[in-house]
Amino acid sequence: MSAGPQAAEAATAHRVLPPLPPESPLAMPVQSLDRGILADPPRPTTPPNMPWRRFAVIGAAVLLTAVATYQLWWLLRGDGIDPLEGTLLVLFVALFAWIVQAFVGAIAGFVLLLQRRPLRLGMQVQGPLPVVATPTALLVPVYNEDPMRLAAGLQAMHESLAATGQLGRFDFFVLSDSRRPAVQAAEADALAALRERLGPGARVHYRLRKDNHERKAGNIADWVRRWGGAWPQFLILDADSLMDGATLVRLAAAMERHPDVALIQTLPVIVNGSTLFARIQLIAGRL
Repeated sequence: MSAGPQAAEAATAHRVLPPLPPESPLAMPVQSLDRGILADPPRPTTPPNMPWRRFAVIGAAVLLTAVATYQLWWLLRGDGIDPLEGTLLVLFVALFAWIVQAFVGAIAGFVLLLQRRPLRLGMQVQGPLPVVATPTALLVPVYNEDPMRLAAGLQAMHESLAATGQLGRFDFFVLSDSRRPAVQAAEADALAALRERLGPGARVHYRLRKDNHERKAGNIADWVRRWGGAWPQFLILDADSLMDGATLVRLAAAMERHPDVALIQTLPVIVNGSTLFARIQLIAGRL
C-alpha cells in the first residue's frame, strides 16, 4: 500500500499558522444617531452646485415617472380601475421610478464624462505606478466560504502585488466568522498551506473570531479596535474578490494622497462569466 496520501495528511495536520501581528488598538466608539446633532459641514469632495445637480437628476426622474404613470392610468381608466389594476399601477410606479432613476443618473454621468473634467482622485489606468508609503491592510471577511477558492484568490493577489515591488506596504488579513468546525479547520489549513507556498515573505494573516457578533460589520470593527492603529488605511475584499496588484497600489496611493476622502467604492465585475446573461452583465459593468 502506498504511504503517499497518509504522509500528505500527516504533513497537513502539522501545519501551524504563525501568531498574528502585535495588536495596535485604535478607539472606535459606537456613535448614537438618536442623541445630539450631527454636524454636516461642507466637504472638499463635494462637487460644485450640488443642490442644482440633485434637483436636475431627481426632478427628471420624477417627471418621467409621472408621465409614464399618467399614460398607464389613462390606459386603465376606461372601465374604471379595479383593485388588481390599482395594485398594478402602484407596483409600476415603484419599479419604473427605480429604473428611470438609474437611467437619469447614467445620462448625467455620461455628460460629465464628455466634459473630460480631471478626476478628483487622480487615478489613471495608464502611466507609472505611484509609490505607496502608508501601510495598507487588505481585509477579507469570510463566513463559511470555500477555503480553496479563498486561498487561490489571495495567492494571485499576493503574487501580483509582489510583481509591483510594493508588497512590503500591504498585509492581508483573513477575518473569519465561520461557525462550522469543519470549515474553520479547512480555513486554517488552507491559509497555512498558502503561507508555505508564498515562502518567508508571506504577508497573509488569519484570525478566527470566537463569535460573530454584529456579523460582517462587527468583524471589521473588531480588527479596527485591535490592529487599526498600525494600518492607517485598509481595503475590504470579499472572499471571491480578485484584484490586480497595480490596481491595489493605485487605490492605496489615492487614499494616501486624499486623507479627506472617507470611502472609495469600486464597481465589481464578473470574472469568467460564460452564460449569455453573465456576459451581458460583464459588458454593462465595464461600460
